[in-house]
Amino acid sequence: MFPPIFTTLQDSAQVRAIFGARPRVYRHGEAPQLPPPKAGGGPPDVKPYATWLLVSGIPENNLSSTPSHDRQGVQIDVWARGDAECVSAAQAVRDQMETVTHMTALRGLTRDVDTRLYRISMDFDFWLAREA
Repeated sequence: MFPPIFTTLQDSAQVRAIFGARPRVYRHGEAPQLPPPKAGGGPPDVKPYATWLLVSGIPENNLSSTPSHDRQGVQIDVWARGDAECVSAAQAVRDQMETVTHMTALRGLTRDVDTRLYRISMDFDFWLAREA
């Protein structure tokens, strides 16, 4: 029912190198407010993270039967402390996502007023077969 965002990103060594062994990829609104502390009580790990949101779901309607596929539009936002880090993290996400789908929009680099984190937002379209 949902596109395979986490598993697709987890399959990339480059994404794991940037986002951690278990990539910090969260559904929209589920990212922790503060990064978790490092093992052994060190300062929090401030690696970049990504959030994703299903923004549209459109059935492939036809006249002779129920839809067999849905087109699902997904927005993925990459968040990082620095602009260069944000760009390299977003490139890794884009490169891996494009192994299974196509990027349909890029919204450039912005900076959140409250958190001071840099963000790059990208859209991807999936064509997913419905399960029988």
